[in-house]
Amino acid sequence: MVTTFTVLQVAEHIERQVTDVWDRQFWVRGEVSGLKRQGKGVWFDLVHTTEDGQVVAQLNVSMPASKGRLVDRRLAAVGQPLEDGLEIRIKANLQFWVRGGRLSLSLADIDPSHTAGALALARRDLLAAMQADGSFDRNGRLPTPRVPLSLGLITSGGSQAFHDLVEELRASGLPFRLHLVSTRVQGPDAPPQIVGALRTLSARSDIDLVLLTRGGGAEVDLMTFDHADVARGIAECPTPVWTGIGHHLDQPVAELVAARAHKTPTALAQGVVATVRAAADDTEQVWTDVRDRARRRLDRADRALSTAARRTAAARTALRGAHGRVDAHQRRLQQAATRVTNQRLGALQDRADRLQRDAPRALAHRADRLDRAERLVTLADPDRLIERGWTVTTRADDGGLVTGPVPAGTVLRTRTRGGTITSEVIHTDDR
Repeated sequence: MVTTFTVLQVAEHIERQVTDVWDRQFWVRGEVSGLKRQGKGVWFDLVHTTEDGQVVAQLNVSMPASKGRLVDRRLAAVGQPLEDGLEIRIKANLQFWVRGGRLSLSLADIDPSHTAGALALARRDLLAAMQADGSFDRNGRLPTPRVPLSLGLITSGGSQAFHDLVEELRASGLPFRLHLVSTRVQGPDAPPQIVGALRTLSARSDIDLVLLTRGGGAEVDLMTFDHADVARGIAECPTPVWTGIGHHLDQPVAELVAARAHKTPTALAQGVVATVRAAADDTEQVWTDVRDRARRRLDRADRALSTAARRTAAARTALRGAHGRVDAHQRRLQQAATRVTNQRLGALQDRADRLQRDAPRALAHRADRLDRAERLVTLADPDRLIERGWTVTTRADDGGLVTGPVPAGTVLRTRTRGGTITSEVIHTDDR
C-alpha cells in the first residue's frame, strides 16, 4: 500500500533534509536580479547566467534590514551599491520555508573584494574592448565648435548640479541656449535614461555641445558612469560630449571616453564659458589687427596725400609763373607779329605801287620785242624762202632735211616755187 503524506509532512521532511545536509554556512557567487527593499527586509534572486545572458539557475536570497545595512556598508567601501546585474559573493546557509514552500539562501555576510574585483575586471574589459574597436577616443576626435552657444544638458533637472551649472553660465553674460534632458544620474534606471538622452540630443542639428553632469555624492553613485551602455552611448554620439562628474578616486569610464572631462558641474560650465570667451577674444584680436592695419594704411595714405598736396601746390605756383611767362611771350609775340606784319604790308604796298607804275611801260617794251621776233620768224619761214626762189630738199623716207652728202640710191624730194621734184642720188661728191 502506497503511503500518503500531508503537505506539511513533506515540507517538514524537506526542511529536516536541508537542515541536516546544509547545516553550515557556505560561500556562493552569482548575479543580483529582482532586488526589492520593503520595510525591514531585503530580497533578491541570485542567478547564474550564460554568456548570452540566459538564466540557467536561480536561488532566492532574503535578509533582515540589519543585514541589508551591512551589505550596503561593505559594498560602499568599494564604491558600488547593491543593484541588479551586480556580481556578488555571499556567505549564506540554505533554508526551506515550510509555510511558503520556498527554498532560499539566508545571507550572513558578503565579500566586497570579490565585487570590487569583478567591477575592476569589467571596467578593464570595457576599456580594452573600446580601445580595440576604435570607439575609445571617437568622441574625443570630434572637432569642438569654435563658439559653442547651443548646449544640450543631461542631468537631474532641479538638482544642485543643474543649478550650479546654470548659474555659472548665466553669470558669464554670454547668450547661451540650454536644452535640458532631465534623467536620473544614479541607480538602475540611470544608464538607460542617460543613453536615451544622448540619442535625443544626437538627433538634433542645433546642438553644439552635449554636457553630462552630476553633483557631489557618494562614490557608489559613480557606477552609472562606468556602465558600458553609457560609455558606448558617449562614444557613438556625433556631438562632442563634455562631462562634469564629481569624484575623488578613479575617473569613471564616461570621463575617459568623453571629448573633455571636468571635476564638477561648475568647472564644466567654466570650461564652456572659457571656450566661448577665447573665441570672442580671438575675434576681437582679429578686428584689432584689422583696425591697426587699416590705421597704418590710412596714415601712409595721409602722408602720401600730404606730400602730393605739397607737390600740387608747388606745381600750381610754378604753373602760375609759367602762365605769366607765357602771357608775356604772347604779348611780345603779338607785338612783334604786328610790327613785322605792318612792315611787310608796307613793303608789299610799295611793290604794288611800283608795279602799277612800271607795268604799262614794261608791257609796251615786251610787246615791241615780241613784234620784232614775230617779223624775224616770218622772214625765216621756208614757204616765204621758197617764194623768193629758194628750194628745200628732204629725204623721202623720213622727211629729214638734207644738209650734206647722202648715200647713192637715196630718194630725195625737193620743194620749189613751182612744185615738188622727186629724185634719186646717183653719185655724191664730197667737195
